[in-house]
Amino acid sequence: STPLLRCKSSTRIMAEEHFQKGNAAFVDEDFESSVRHYSDAIDQDDTNAEYYVKRSTAHLKRKNYTDALADAASAIQLNPKCARAYLRQGQAYFGVEDIQKAQVSLTQAEHHGETHSICKDLLDQCNLKLGTTTTTQQEDAATMPSSTSSLECSAADRIQHQWYQNSDFVIVSVMIKKLKNEDVSVTFAENTLSVDIKLSNGATYNLEIDTFYKYNSESSTYRVMSTKVEIKLKKCMQVQWPKLEGEGLDGSAGPSVAMAAGGGALARPPGYEAEQKWSKLLREAEQQEKDEKLEGDAALNKLFQDIYKDADEDTRRAMNKSFQESNGTVLSTNWKDIKKEKTPVKPPDGMEVKNW
Repeated sequence: STPLLRCKSSTRIMAEEHFQKGNAAFVDEDFESSVRHYSDAIDQDDTNAEYYVKRSTAHLKRKNYTDALADAASAIQLNPKCARAYLRQGQAYFGVEDIQKAQVSLTQAEHHGETHSICKDLLDQCNLKLGTTTTTQQEDAATMPSSTSSLECSAADRIQHQWYQNSDFVIVSVMIKKLKNEDVSVTFAENTLSVDIKLSNGATYNLEIDTFYKYNSESSTYRVMSTKVEIKLKKCMQVQWPKLEGEGLDGSAGPSVAMAAGGGALARPPGYEAEQKWSKLLREAEQQEKDEKLEGDAALNKLFQDIYKDADEDTRRAMNKSFQESNGTVLSTNWKDIKKEKTPVKPPDGMEVKNW
């Protein structure tokens, strides 16, 4: 029994390695390679529903809807509650213009907790084409006055959200003015963000985002400002997010320098060693310039430059005023004295001032 256990463990490790290679290729938009790597992962472990979901996603990117449907169905068979598998199935049905089946799959995706915006958008399109609404929409329509429903839709349509990023955070801003703290609820999860806001007109604004990369939900924060709600998602790794919404990847294959989760050291990017050598040469050249013995006017100018560079604002003002007013014959660093009157010209001994 022990050799068999080891064999299964080794196979799953190999499968995960292929899976990560597939994710890396997917991020690079090399979908043909990602399909190949995901297939290798499935060859090693055909019991993991996520592998089929990812390969289905790659097939969708290549508009290979038949294979995308097959993989989505395999994922659902392995995990009947996999919301993302129903979403991929719905996308594939929509791609082959089987709108009725797409509607069923997308409704199942929502039922199992799918929050990706594309699910709602495609379901709305299906409902529009078929002239129907989802069960939830029908229940809402029966219990809510039509005026309130239209008010809520129009209010949400006007609200925008924006995002940008730095090395440590992804910042999402929901552009609503004059909110109170108690009107805003933000829920952080590993790769989803949920925002609920009570508007002054009685309507409710909801934003559901499935993030491109996973993020650190415990270190993420938000604050209610006078013009917006600012949400800061703490990156798990220092990688550039190509977009805000996506697959919830782990970020290990991101396009920029990666930082280990938990504040680890920066990984060395390509060309790091060459850059360090060049930086060392620059430091050595700068040191040689500092050590070089200057004479005459060059030495004096170097002295003045060093004093000016490290001086405070009053010292610099004194140096500028005294030097200009004395035609270069006086250089003072005492602003208290220099500011009182014009600095007289003081030529060197043996010389005199002539007005031309």
